[in-house]
Amino acid sequence: MRKSVVLLIMMTVMGGLNMTVSGALFYEDFDALGQAAGEFGLDDASSSWWPGEDDPTLAAGVYPAACDAAAGGTNSDGCADNQTRLMDLGGGDWAFFHANWTFSAIQMSGGVVGNRGSSGILSKASYTRGNGIHCVFRAFGEPGLAPAGEYYPLAGQNFGPWMVGNTDNVSGWGTNLPAPQNNWPEKNTELGVSHWVGWKAYLEEGGGGQLDATGPMLIGDGVDGFRKAVKDSPLPAGNTLADQKANGSYWVRAELGDSTGGLQQYCIDYTEATDTCNDSGGWLPFQIFGFQTIDTRGDPVDTDGLGGTSTVGHSADVHLGFGSFKGMLVDNISVADDSSPVPVELSEWSLE
Repeated sequence: MRKSVVLLIMMTVMGGLNMTVSGALFYEDFDALGQAAGEFGLDDASSSWWPGEDDPTLAAGVYPAACDAAAGGTNSDGCADNQTRLMDLGGGDWAFFHANWTFSAIQMSGGVVGNRGSSGILSKASYTRGNGIHCVFRAFGEPGLAPAGEYYPLAGQNFGPWMVGNTDNVSGWGTNLPAPQNNWPEKNTELGVSHWVGWKAYLEEGGGGQLDATGPMLIGDGVDGFRKAVKDSPLPAGNTLADQKANGSYWVRAELGDSTGGLQQYCIDYTEATDTCNDSGGWLPFQIFGFQTIDTRGDPVDTDGLGGTSTVGHSADVHLGFGSFKGMLVDNISVADDSSPVPVELSEWSLE
C-alpha cells in the first residue's frame, strides 16, 4: 500500500479530511460537533469542552434590547448577557462563538452570582508542561457586533489559551461551583492575555487575568505588533462570518516553557498543513513598548514578568480555555509538542 493511501486512511479515521494538522496531540474545528449536535453542541456528551454560562433565549450575535442604550438599557440593569455556543458558518463549517454583553452581575442556576467571567469554554483534557508544548488557534469576529458599545476587534481579545492546573472539578464551572472564579478563563490564566480600560491588552501568566491587569501592557495598535495586526485583520462590517474566518482572521501560537513561563506569537497568513506562518518574518512575538519581546520561558518561579507584576507561570498541569473580553469566534485549535511528527505537505502525496 502506498504511503499516501495510509495517510488518507489515518486522516479519515481521525475525523475526516477536515483534519489538516498532522501529529497534533489535540485538534478541534467544531465541525463534527456542530453537525451532530447543533448550536448547543458544547453541552453534548461527545464534546471535548466544559461550556460556561449561556443564555439560550438569545440568538447568537443578536444584541439584547435590554442592554442597548439606544433602547433605554444600561450596563447595570441585570439584563441577560453571556453566550457560549457554536456558530454555523455554512457549508458544514462551525466555530466557537462567545459574547459578553454587559458588566452586570446575574443570578445563575447554582445560586451564585456570575458575570462575563462565567462564560467561555474549558477543555476536559489536561496537559503537562514539557517538550515545547504549544497551542495554536484562529480568532475572528464581526466588527458590526458591539456588546455594550464595545466593538470587535478592539474589545475582542481571547483570554486563553492556557489555564492553570488540571480539570478536576471543572464540570459545571459556569453555573454551579461555589467559587467559579477559581476556574474562570479570565481569572486563571497560565499563559494568555487580558483587556481592561481603554481597550488596552496585557499579557497574563501564572494565574493572572481580567480585572487584575498585572501583566505587561502590550505595545499599542498604532505601531506594528500584535494589537495592530489584530486591529487590521477583520474585513469591513457586513461581510459573512465565513468570509471573516477565511480572509479576516488571525492566529496565535502560545508555547509553554518546559518548566516555567511562556512565549506568545501571532500570524495572519498561516498554513495548517505545514504549520507554517507565511508572514514576512514568520511568527512574530508579543512585545511591550520599546519593542521588547516577552519571553519568560525558563525564568525563575515567583518573579515578575517583563514590564509587569504578573508572576511567571509554573503550573506543571494545564488545560485549555477560551473566552473573550466582549465578543469573538475561535476555531482550528491544535495542541502539539516537540515529540509530535513534523507536519507533511499534503500536496507532495499522491494516490496511485
